[in-house]
Amino acid sequence: MLETFGADFHRWPADRIAAAEALCAASATARAARERAARLDALLAEDRAAETVPPARIQAITDAALVRIAAQDRELDVDAIPIWQWLFTRPVGAVIATAMLAGIVLGLLVPAGPPQGALAASALFGTGARSLVGIL
Repeated sequence: MLETFGADFHRWPADRIAAAEALCAASATARAARERAARLDALLAEDRAAETVPPARIQAITDAALVRIAAQDRELDVDAIPIWQWLFTRPVGAVIATAMLAGIVLGLLVPAGPPQGALAASALFGTGARSLVGIL
């Protein structure tokens, strides 16, 4: 609890304060731990009080970050975007869509089924169809 809420019991949950006070009254180890936590609390309070950033500095840092973010948005870094987004950019997407459309059109126009007879042998083996007709 000391690590979470510090040495000041006013920051502790109300149901734990009485038990913590009783433990510190009864145990030297608990008192030593509370003293270490109080020193840490004091250091942290000192640090908070000493380090104040002027609002103009905060505004300058924020403005610089926004300018940097805006500049990065304008650059197209192909390595930084996922492959599926890159594939569907205008030029590449148009090529893919055209190829798909050509495949669909050819699939509808070309008759289904294997070629018949001597023409099939010629298409499969690239030789004269007459010499292979007897084999098939």
